Parts: sequence; structure tokens; C-alpha cells
Amino acid sequence: MPSTLRSAAAVARAEADALDQIADQNEGIIRQVIGAAQSAASGLGAPAVLTGLLGAAGGFLVPTPGQRKREAIAESKGRLGASVEPKA
Repeated sequence: MPSTLRSAAAVARAEADALDQIADQNEGIIRQVIGAAQSAASGLGAPAVLTGLLGAAGGFLVPTPGQRKREAIAESKGRLGASVEPKA
């Protein structure tokens, strides 16, 4: 059984190394985004950056017209299905 334990340890080390590499990549990406945001803020001015960020956030919070239409259709189908009583 020692060989099985050593194999499991080798797999765990490889997974840990892979996770470390992923974490390093994510940190690099985050630093690039922060650097780009800081340079944009200094170049455009804080009000313009804030307006842009609020607009981007609004896109995530407010449903698109297509999404609203799909929800309305689904809702109407739900109401139609609920109004029909099942026959025994």
C-alpha cells in the first residue's frame, strides 16, 4: 500500500501546483484590470469612469427587452396552463 499512498501524494502535489498556477494567472489578470481602470480613471476623470461602471452594472441588473419578452411569454403560458382545470 505504500506505493498507492505515494501515487496519491504525487497526484495531490500536481493538483496543488496546477491550482497555484491558476491563482497566479488570476492575480495577474486582476492586476491588469485594476491597472487599466486606474489609467482610465486618470485619463478620463472619475465622473466618466463612474458613469461607465454604473452603465455596465445596469446591464447586468436590468433585463434586456428580449429577456422581458421571454418572461412575459412564459408568464402568459403559465397563466393559461393554470386556468385550465384537469379533467378526471
